[in-house]
Amino acid sequence: MKKPLALIVGAAGPVGRAAMEELRKEYRLVATSRSGAKGLPTLCSQDIALPLDALNEASWHQAIEQLPRAPQLVVHCVGDFLLEPIDQVTPDRFDAVVESNLSSAFRTYYHMAPLLRQSTRSGLLYFGLAHGQAVQSEPRISAYYAAKQGLKSLVKSIATQEAPNGMSCHLIALGFVAGSPQPTTTPQAPVPVEQLRAAIGHLTGPLAQQLSGTILDLSGGWRLR
Repeated sequence: MKKPLALIVGAAGPVGRAAMEELRKEYRLVATSRSGAKGLPTLCSQDIALPLDALNEASWHQAIEQLPRAPQLVVHCVGDFLLEPIDQVTPDRFDAVVESNLSSAFRTYYHMAPLLRQSTRSGLLYFGLAHGQAVQSEPRISAYYAAKQGLKSLVKSIATQEAPNGMSCHLIALGFVAGSPQPTTTPQAPVPVEQLRAAIGHLTGPLAQQLSGTILDLSGGWRLR
């Protein structure tokens, strides 16, 4: 029996790599990055590396044409980080961070939803910022925080819209992951990779459909207020 297909958008970073490690047990992987196989971890012979700029329409169409079949799971790991006081952020830098984190997330849904709906059960998984349920002041990471707050709303909206189609949508709200920039100057221990992998497995496993719309904080209590 063929393994189902999982597409990982932005697989070159530490979150994308953790997703690959966790999902390759159950899925055939299509791993993407802007430069294709460059920068990606070693793939199994059955897996595929594709170039994809998640903000570029032509790049999406080219990547979709190269998929061997419709995926049943899509994992979005794209999102640039900016640590800069709000009174020093330029409009261009603000827009770039929002586009990287939020616009790319919507484009992933827009292009992948028609393929995901071909399966009776499918899923989307996104990654956000820990403990942002209540809107608060974040003057050092204003663009990043605004984008991640918007992403949480987007995930809830997708989960509601796609529930009749058997498509689940979740978000793991992360603290600092080893290998990634720290979101603030607040000291914190990194999220262990094995725990990140366990969270990914939980929200893509048998309970995924009933958990659709879940925002799972994974930070060890960091940023609780």
